[in-house]
Amino acid sequence: VTVVTVPTTALAIDQERSLRRFIPHPTAYYAGNDPRAAERNAGVRDRIRRGEQRIVFASPESVTGPLAAPLYAAAKDGYLQLLAV
Repeated sequence: VTVVTVPTTALAIDQERSLRRFIPHPTAYYAGNDPRAAERNAGVRDRIRRGEQRIVFASPESVTGPLAAPLYAAAKDGYLQLLAV
C-alpha cells in the first residue's frame, strides 16, 4: 500500500483517472454524501486493511481521520510501503 497525501480532491480524482487503465479499483479517497461514495470509501478502507490497495490518494484530513485505523492496521501487518506528503 502506498499513500499519497494530496492537497485537493480534484488532484486525487485526476491522479485516479491517470491510473485507471493500470489499477482496476478506486484509488482516490474523498468525501461524498451519497451511498455510492460511502460504499466506494468502505472498499478502499477494506483493501488497505488487507494490503490489496496498491495506491491511495487522499487529503491530510482523510489520512488522519477515517483512513487512520486502516493505515495503522496495514502498517502493523507490513502492508504499508510508502507514505508521501
